Amino acid sequence: AASDSGSLATWVPPVSGIGKRIPRTAADAFLLGGADAMVDGLATCLAESGAYVLRSYQNSYQALVDLYFGYLDAAAVSLWDSSSETCNLPYIKRLLPGMPVKVFQMACYTQGLLVQRGNPLGLRSWADLIHSGAVLANRERGAAARVLLDERLRIMEADPKTIPGYEREVSSALVQGSLIARKDADVGVGTEKVYHQVRGLDYLPLQAEQLVLVVAKKPSTERIAKTVQRCLKSDAYKQGLASMVGYDFRLLGECIYET
Repeated sequence: AASDSGSLATWVPPVSGIGKRIPRTAADAFLLGGADAMVDGLATCLAESGAYVLRSYQNSYQALVDLYFGYLDAAAVSLWDSSSETCNLPYIKRLLPGMPVKVFQMACYTQGLLVQRGNPLGLRSWADLIHSGAVLANRERGAAARVLLDERLRIMEADPKTIPGYEREVSSALVQGSLIARKDADVGVGTEKVYHQVRGLDYLPLQAEQLVLVVAKKPSTERIAKTVQRCLKSDAYKQGLASMVGYDFRLLGECIYET
Protein backbone atom coordinates (compact mmCIF):
# COMPACT_ATOMS: atom_id res chain seq x y z
CA ALA A 1 0.00 0.00 0.00
CA ALA A 2 1.07 3.58 -0.41
CA SER A 3 3.00 5.02 2.48
CA ASP A 4 1.37 7.62 4.75
CA SER A 5 4.61 8.55 6.52
CA GLY A 6 5.73 11.17 4.04
CA SER A 7 9.01 9.33 3.55
CA LEU A 8 10.72 9.19 0.20
CA ALA A 9 9.21 6.79 -2.30
CA THR A 10 11.25 3.62 -2.62
CA TRP A 11 11.79 1.09 -5.37
CA VAL A 12 14.13 -1.62 -4.11
CA PRO A 13 15.90 -3.46 -6.95
CA PRO A 14 15.66 -7.25 -6.94
CA VAL A 15 18.26 -9.81 -6.06
CA SER A 16 20.13 -10.53 -9.29
CA GLY A 17 18.95 -13.47 -11.33
CA ILE A 18 15.73 -14.55 -12.98
CA GLY A 19 13.21 -16.37 -10.83
CA LYS A 20 14.60 -15.57 -7.36
CA ARG A 21 11.86 -14.76 -4.88
CA ILE A 22 12.19 -11.45 -3.07
CA PRO A 23 11.48 -11.52 0.67
CA ARG A 24 8.73 -9.21 1.92
CA THR A 25 10.82 -6.90 4.11
CA ALA A 26 7.93 -4.68 5.20
CA ALA A 27 4.20 -5.17 5.68
CA ASP A 28 3.42 -2.31 3.28
CA ALA A 29 5.76 -3.52 0.53
CA PHE A 30 4.16 -4.05 -2.88
CA LEU A 31 5.80 -7.01 -4.61
CA LEU A 32 5.66 -6.49 -8.36
CA GLY A 33 6.70 -9.36 -10.62
CA GLY A 34 7.27 -10.05 -14.31
CA ALA A 35 10.12 -9.76 -16.75
CA ASP A 36 8.96 -7.12 -19.24
CA ALA A 37 10.65 -3.70 -19.25
CA MET A 38 7.22 -2.08 -18.99
CA VAL A 39 7.07 -3.34 -15.41
CA ASP A 40 10.30 -1.52 -14.54
CA GLY A 41 8.71 1.73 -15.66
CA LEU A 42 5.60 0.98 -13.61
CA ALA A 43 7.73 0.30 -10.53
CA THR A 44 9.38 3.68 -10.93
CA CYS A 45 6.03 5.42 -11.36
CA LEU A 46 4.60 3.72 -8.26
CA ALA A 47 7.66 4.64 -6.21
CA GLU A 48 7.34 8.26 -7.27
CA SER A 49 3.72 8.11 -6.08
CA GLY A 50 4.87 7.10 -2.60
CA ALA A 51 4.63 3.32 -2.74
CA TYR A 52 7.27 1.00 -1.33
CA VAL A 53 7.86 -1.31 -4.30
CA LEU A 54 9.89 -4.50 -4.38
CA ARG A 55 10.59 -5.54 -7.96
CA SER A 56 10.94 -9.24 -8.76
CA TYR A 57 11.79 -10.89 -12.09
CA GLN A 58 10.01 -14.05 -13.24
CA ASN A 59 8.70 -15.37 -16.50
CA SER A 60 4.96 -15.26 -17.03
CA TYR A 61 4.03 -18.73 -15.79
CA GLN A 62 6.21 -18.52 -12.70
CA ALA A 63 4.87 -15.04 -11.91
CA LEU A 64 1.28 -16.33 -11.85
CA VAL A 65 2.27 -19.24 -9.59
CA ASP A 66 4.11 -16.87 -7.24
CA LEU A 67 1.07 -14.59 -7.19
CA TYR A 68 -1.12 -17.51 -6.14
CA PHE A 69 1.19 -18.49 -3.28
CA GLY A 70 1.51 -14.91 -2.03
CA TYR A 71 5.10 -14.28 -3.07
CA LEU A 72 3.86 -11.43 -5.28
CA ASP A 73 1.10 -8.84 -5.10
CA ALA A 74 0.99 -8.25 -8.87
CA ALA A 75 2.31 -10.10 -11.89
CA ALA A 76 2.79 -9.07 -15.53
CA VAL A 77 2.00 -12.03 -17.76
CA SER A 78 1.63 -12.99 -21.40
CA LEU A 79 0.56 -16.59 -22.02
CA TRP A 80 -1.16 -17.90 -25.15
CA ASP A 81 -3.75 -20.66 -24.86
CA SER A 82 -4.28 -22.81 -27.94
CA SER A 83 -7.65 -24.22 -26.87
CA SER A 84 -9.31 -20.81 -26.78
CA GLU A 85 -6.83 -19.02 -29.07
CA THR A 86 -6.69 -16.22 -26.51
CA CYS A 87 -4.09 -14.86 -24.11
CA ASN A 88 -3.90 -14.91 -20.34
CA LEU A 89 -7.43 -15.33 -19.00
CA PRO A 90 -7.48 -19.14 -19.36
CA TYR A 91 -4.22 -19.33 -17.37
CA ILE A 92 -5.41 -16.79 -14.79
CA LYS A 93 -8.56 -18.82 -14.20
CA ARG A 94 -6.66 -22.13 -13.98
CA LEU A 95 -3.66 -21.04 -11.93
CA LEU A 96 -5.46 -18.65 -9.57
CA PRO A 97 -8.55 -20.70 -8.57
CA GLY A 98 -10.81 -18.79 -6.21
CA MET A 99 -8.40 -15.85 -5.99
CA PRO A 100 -9.88 -12.34 -6.34
CA VAL A 101 -7.88 -10.33 -8.88
CA LYS A 102 -8.03 -7.29 -11.14
CA VAL A 103 -6.44 -7.55 -14.58
CA PHE A 104 -5.18 -4.41 -16.30
CA GLN A 105 -4.28 -4.11 -19.95
CA MET A 106 -0.65 -3.21 -20.60
CA ALA A 107 0.20 -3.83 -24.27
CA CYS A 108 -0.35 -5.89 -27.39
CA TYR A 109 2.63 -7.09 -29.39
CA THR A 110 3.69 -9.91 -31.71
CA GLN A 111 5.71 -13.07 -31.29
CA GLY A 112 7.43 -14.57 -34.29
CA LEU A 113 10.62 -16.07 -35.61
CA LEU A 114 13.97 -14.45 -34.88
CA VAL A 115 16.37 -15.58 -37.61
CA GLN A 116 19.84 -14.71 -38.87
CA ARG A 117 20.09 -11.63 -41.06
CA GLY A 118 18.85 -12.49 -44.54
CA ASN A 119 17.00 -15.57 -43.25
CA PRO A 120 19.39 -18.00 -44.99
CA LEU A 121 17.19 -21.04 -44.30
CA GLY A 122 14.06 -19.34 -45.65
CA LEU A 123 12.03 -19.96 -42.49
CA ARG A 124 8.47 -18.65 -42.75
CA SER A 125 6.11 -20.66 -40.54
CA TRP A 126 5.77 -22.73 -37.38
CA ALA A 127 5.97 -25.87 -39.50
CA ASP A 128 9.41 -24.81 -40.74
CA LEU A 129 10.73 -25.36 -37.23
CA ILE A 130 9.97 -29.04 -37.61
CA HIS A 131 11.03 -29.81 -41.17
CA SER A 132 13.98 -27.50 -41.88
CA GLY A 133 16.58 -28.91 -39.51
CA ALA A 134 17.10 -25.38 -38.13
CA VAL A 135 18.85 -25.21 -34.76
CA LEU A 136 16.60 -23.61 -32.18
CA ALA A 137 17.59 -21.15 -29.46
CA ASN A 138 14.85 -22.02 -26.99
CA ARG A 139 13.52 -20.04 -24.02
CA GLU A 140 13.03 -21.53 -20.58
CA ARG A 141 9.82 -23.25 -19.45
CA GLY A 142 7.18 -20.71 -18.51
CA ALA A 143 8.42 -17.87 -20.68
CA ALA A 144 5.80 -16.42 -23.03
CA ALA A 145 7.78 -17.47 -26.10
CA ARG A 146 8.27 -21.01 -24.78
CA VAL A 147 4.60 -21.47 -23.91
CA LEU A 148 3.62 -20.26 -27.38
CA LEU A 149 6.12 -22.59 -29.07
CA ASP A 150 5.01 -25.62 -27.07
CA GLU A 151 1.35 -24.88 -27.78
CA ARG A 152 2.06 -24.56 -31.50
CA LEU A 153 4.04 -27.81 -31.53
CA ARG A 154 1.20 -29.57 -29.72
CA ILE A 155 -1.30 -28.35 -32.33
CA MET A 156 0.95 -29.76 -35.07
CA GLU A 157 1.40 -33.01 -33.10
CA ALA A 158 5.16 -32.56 -33.41
CA ASP A 159 7.74 -34.16 -31.14
CA PRO A 160 9.75 -31.24 -29.69
CA LYS A 161 12.79 -33.42 -29.14
CA THR A 162 13.22 -33.82 -32.89
CA ILE A 163 14.02 -30.09 -33.17
CA PRO A 164 17.77 -29.46 -32.83
CA GLY A 165 18.45 -27.23 -29.84
CA TYR A 166 15.00 -27.60 -28.27
CA GLU A 167 16.39 -28.93 -24.98
CA ARG A 168 18.97 -26.14 -24.66
CA GLU A 169 17.23 -23.36 -22.73
CA VAL A 170 18.21 -19.72 -22.26
CA SER A 171 16.50 -17.47 -19.70
CA SER A 172 16.98 -14.18 -21.53
CA ALA A 173 15.60 -12.88 -24.81
CA LEU A 174 18.82 -10.97 -25.41
CA VAL A 175 20.95 -14.09 -24.95
CA GLN A 176 18.62 -15.94 -27.30
CA GLY A 177 18.94 -13.21 -29.93
CA SER A 178 22.71 -13.09 -29.55
CA LEU A 179 23.02 -16.84 -30.08
CA ILE A 180 21.16 -16.50 -33.38
CA ALA A 181 23.02 -13.39 -34.51
CA ARG A 182 26.42 -15.02 -33.98
CA LYS A 183 25.22 -18.17 -35.77
CA ASP A 184 25.27 -20.48 -32.77
CA ALA A 185 21.60 -21.11 -33.56
CA ASP A 186 19.36 -20.56 -36.57
CA VAL A 187 16.04 -19.51 -35.10
CA GLY A 188 14.14 -18.63 -31.95
CA VAL A 189 10.64 -17.59 -30.98
CA GLY A 190 10.69 -13.98 -29.79
CA THR A 191 9.49 -10.42 -30.22
CA GLU A 192 10.19 -7.51 -32.53
CA LYS A 193 11.87 -5.72 -29.61
CA VAL A 194 14.72 -8.25 -29.65
CA TYR A 195 15.21 -7.67 -33.38
CA HIS A 196 15.79 -3.99 -32.65
CA GLN A 197 18.08 -4.70 -29.70
CA VAL A 198 20.42 -7.25 -31.30
CA ARG A 199 22.25 -6.57 -34.55
CA GLY A 200 22.35 -9.34 -37.13
CA LEU A 201 18.75 -10.53 -36.88
CA ASP A 202 15.64 -10.55 -39.01
CA TYR A 203 12.14 -10.97 -37.64
CA LEU A 204 9.01 -12.62 -39.01
CA PRO A 205 5.85 -11.85 -36.96
CA LEU A 206 3.45 -14.79 -36.66
CA GLN A 207 1.29 -14.37 -33.58
CA ALA A 208 -0.45 -11.55 -31.72
CA GLU A 209 -0.11 -11.62 -27.94
CA GLN A 210 -1.18 -9.47 -25.01
CA LEU A 211 0.66 -8.35 -21.88
CA VAL A 212 -1.51 -7.79 -18.80
CA LEU A 213 -0.94 -6.97 -15.15
CA VAL A 214 -2.72 -9.19 -12.63
CA VAL A 215 -3.16 -7.56 -9.21
CA ALA A 216 -4.31 -9.58 -6.20
CA LYS A 217 -7.40 -8.10 -4.52
CA LYS A 218 -6.83 -8.09 -0.76
CA PRO A 219 -6.89 -5.47 2.00
CA SER A 220 -3.17 -4.74 1.66
CA THR A 221 -3.47 -3.94 -2.07
CA GLU A 222 -6.84 -2.18 -2.16
CA ARG A 223 -5.39 1.33 -2.21
CA ILE A 224 -2.35 0.67 -4.33
CA ALA A 225 -4.45 -1.04 -7.04
CA LYS A 226 -5.99 2.37 -7.71
CA THR A 227 -2.51 3.90 -7.84
CA VAL A 228 -1.42 1.20 -10.28
CA GLN A 229 -4.24 2.10 -12.66
CA ARG A 230 -3.51 5.81 -12.34
CA CYS A 231 0.17 5.19 -13.13
CA LEU A 232 -0.64 3.05 -16.15
CA LYS A 233 -2.90 5.78 -17.52
CA SER A 234 -0.60 8.69 -16.63
CA ASP A 235 1.05 10.84 -19.29
CA ALA A 236 4.42 10.45 -17.56
CA TYR A 237 4.28 6.65 -17.83
CA LYS A 238 3.11 6.77 -21.44
CA GLN A 239 5.94 9.17 -22.33
CA GLY A 240 8.41 6.72 -20.83
CA LEU A 241 7.09 4.03 -23.16
CA ALA A 242 7.44 6.14 -26.32
CA SER A 243 10.81 4.65 -27.23
CA MET A 244 9.65 1.03 -26.92
CA VAL A 245 9.19 -0.50 -30.37
CA GLY A 246 6.88 -3.34 -31.27
CA TYR A 247 4.17 -2.54 -28.70
CA ASP A 248 0.60 -1.31 -29.13
CA PHE A 249 -0.48 0.63 -26.04
CA ARG A 250 -4.15 1.11 -26.86
CA LEU A 251 -6.37 0.47 -23.82
CA LEU A 252 -3.34 0.81 -21.53
CA GLY A 253 -4.52 0.77 -17.92
CA GLU A 254 -8.07 -0.44 -18.63
CA CYS A 255 -9.41 -3.10 -16.26
CA ILE A 256 -10.30 -5.93 -18.62
CA TYR A 257 -11.21 -8.63 -16.07
CA GLU A 258 -12.09 -8.79 -12.39
CA THR A 259 -13.15 -11.49 -9.95
